[in-house]
Amino acid sequence: MLEGDGDPQMLTGLGSCVTESIDLSSVFAQDLSVSGSFDVRSLDKTWFGKLLMSLPVPAFLVDAFCRVTFCNEAWQRLGISPSEIQGQSFLEFLENAEAAEAYETFIASVFSDRKSRQKEENLHIRTKVIPTRIYYRSVRLRENRVILGLVENLSQQRRQLLLMKRIEQAKVSWERTFDAVPDLIAITDRQRRIVRLNRATADRIRISYSEALGRPCYQILHGANEPPAFCPWGKTISDGVQTATGYLNENLSGYFEETISPMRNALGNVVGSVLVCRDVSESKRLEDAMNYHATHDDLTGVFNRRQTMELLETACRGSARYNHPLSACICDLDKFKSVNDCYGHLAGDALLVMFVNALKHELRAADIAGRYGGDEFIVVFPETPMNGAVESLERVRQRLASMLAKTEWKSVGVTCSAGVAERTDKCATASNLVREADNALLAAKQAGRDRIVTAVS
Repeated sequence: MLEGDGDPQMLTGLGSCVTESIDLSSVFAQDLSVSGSFDVRSLDKTWFGKLLMSLPVPAFLVDAFCRVTFCNEAWQRLGISPSEIQGQSFLEFLENAEAAEAYETFIASVFSDRKSRQKEENLHIRTKVIPTRIYYRSVRLRENRVILGLVENLSQQRRQLLLMKRIEQAKVSWERTFDAVPDLIAITDRQRRIVRLNRATADRIRISYSEALGRPCYQILHGANEPPAFCPWGKTISDGVQTATGYLNENLSGYFEETISPMRNALGNVVGSVLVCRDVSESKRLEDAMNYHATHDDLTGVFNRRQTMELLETACRGSARYNHPLSACICDLDKFKSVNDCYGHLAGDALLVMFVNALKHELRAADIAGRYGGDEFIVVFPETPMNGAVESLERVRQRLASMLAKTEWKSVGVTCSAGVAERTDKCATASNLVREADNALLAAKQAGRDRIVTAVS
């Protein structure tokens, strides 16, 4: 006779998670009896034994001494055959002596109160340690009472939990890294809408992630109602290539270098973009300062000699290509040395700055002025014939005279002399133009200074 004892709902719901769709709750739902006499040695021939043998999960019976009196074929799923388990003490498969002692106490309590229970154990099967959850139920076979155990292998569940934990740790690590980057980073979808911002972006714009979510990136980054004309975002999305640009962002008060990279899904389709903006304002300032000092005269602010000659050479090529007029002149300050000798070099420096101010006041924006050396300057007049250049220089000479009349140096008699040359087929290069203008300047000096002389064609 076999009977079910204790709580009949012990395994309710166990079927789906332990027995892979076989619901054992009906087996223990009520007292069950089987006609005929049998003992554990012939259990596998009974309907109950056949049921246990058909289970896809390991099942076993243990007596009061924790000896395995029956086990099914499903133990092979744990890497051990039933013959290696049956007749052995279940304590041999536990982790250590402490676990074995606790197990003996546990089995005794199940025998005593006959209530359904579950217990997690690490079973040592050969060289493997298998985490399990075992569901226990007290049953009676003829005169003897035994414990039925159904084993749930937790290895996959533990692996899934470990995987989920690692995924969560990776997510947290990624978010921390994402927020630790000092560059401004924004992730957008294909409609330019913000999907994610890092902390540096939110702090710089003074906006929360929730406030930025779903809004167009140009509103957030540029404070504009439409994308800026220079933005290469469209090319990144349409062509699937990384693009880069640099720009002055007035909304963020800085100069930024921006890289836009396509973001793809598992199929390789572009689904959005990653915008990385680096504030290079200080680097840009230093770069501009270096470029300025490399191309300009520190005292007067006009181009230095090297830069002026490069610009003049470029202007000569353009004039020759399009057959447009081009004139150039060299001018200097008469009696400049006397100002230095009488009033000192600081006064001489002030005189040079005064002359440059006269040039800037009378020259056009397209005209080019540069310091040739000492008190000599080169002025380039694009799209201008010689007579036009002479008219401009005459205005400069007169303005300088009026400015000098208000200084303490007026008694020195400082004036301006200039020599002008026009580009021709015979005088086509920058060096030729300078040579011709220099000869004309020498002629102006020899003619008595304070005048403008043109080169002889």
